[in-house]
Parts: sequence; structure tokens; C-alpha cells
Amino acid sequence: MKQFMLIPRFYFFIVIFLGSIQLGWAKAESVFPPTPEEQLAQITQAAQGGNKDAQYMLGLTYAQGVLVPRDFTKAALWYEKSAKQGDPYAQYNLGLLYANGQGVPQDFRKAIEWLYRAADQGDSDAQYGLGMMYQKGKGVNQNYIVAYAFWNTAATTLSGARDLRTELTKLMTYEEITMAQTLSQKMSQPGNLLKALDAYFQSETESKKG
Repeated sequence: MKQFMLIPRFYFFIVIFLGSIQLGWAKAESVFPPTPEEQLAQITQAAQGGNKDAQYMLGLTYAQGVLVPRDFTKAALWYEKSAKQGDPYAQYNLGLLYANGQGVPQDFRKAIEWLYRAADQGDSDAQYGLGMMYQKGKGVNQNYIVAYAFWNTAATTLSGARDLRTELTKLMTYEEITMAQTLSQKMSQPGNLLKALDAYFQSETESKKG
């Protein structure tokens, strides 16, 4: 199965097994920093208790296979628990698993569903990924205007999005670029990303009918 390449997110994993961070749900009872095994046990207990941050971290632990056998199925399970509680990092990583068929059947529509949720919370990696989906027509109808809008929105923090946006303009008309920039401006307003998209697609549908 060919994987659909999005941006993997691993940086939060680095801090999981360092004794330098203190988690609100894991109080130290010793003057010595907890061992990695002890931290994993704390994370697991917190995740089982419903803590969304711990659920995300446990999913990341299984995805990377540190201190536990690598298991994308378990990673997807814990990501989903966290994602349903609104964690944007878990939502993005779950979307990534669906896009690549890791631990779950490959399903671009479900990938997009979770990426949408993360992108709506301002996650630039999810916005980048959605740009890829619309540019390639994976799980959605190919749409350069929407792809550009997502990359333009993500470009404030991701240089890769800026590069892809620039390349995409070579395939677009001036009018399409203008429409994409307008859409991006609306999407960039806090809490307005999905509303702006819905309004765009509704307008596009109506224009085709006319």
C-alpha cells in the first residue's frame, strides 16, 4: 500500500520520558526523577482515567514503539480517545494514520474528517495536509483554490506550505488565485475555518447551477 505522505509529528514524544517536565496528573512522590518505565505507567494510568493529554502521549508511545512494541492499532485507539475530547494533536495524528492505512483501514474521507477538526483549531500541519488532499484529490474532489487557501493559511508557520503554494500558482488563473486568497483570509479568522469553507462550497454549488 502506498502511503500518503503528510507531516509526521513526533516532537512531543521527546519530552515524555524526560524527568524535567511535570504533568499535572502525575505527582512525584520521590526526590528522584521517575524512570521511563514509571513515567509510562503514570501515563497509562492517566490515559485509562480519561486524561486526553495522556491518551495522546500513550498513542504516540505506541506509534513510535518506545518501551512498548510498535503497534499502530493501539496508537489509533488512544489517539481516537484523545481526539474525541478535542485534542488537535491527536486529531492530526489519527488523520495521518487513516491517510496511510496504519493501524486502521486506509480511508481518506476519515482522514479528512479528523484533519478538518485539527485545522479548525489552528493546527498548521493539518492545514498543510488538507492542502495536499485537495491538491491531489484524495477523498475529495480536486480543488486548487481550496488547496491554495489551506497552504496559504499554513504558510505563516510552515515554509513547506509556502513552497507548495508558489508551485500551485503555476497551474491557476489569476482569478482563481484571487478567490483562493480571499478564502484563506476568511479561513484565518479564529473559529471561522469550517464556516468559510462551507460558504465557499455552497457558493460554488450555486454558481454551477446557475
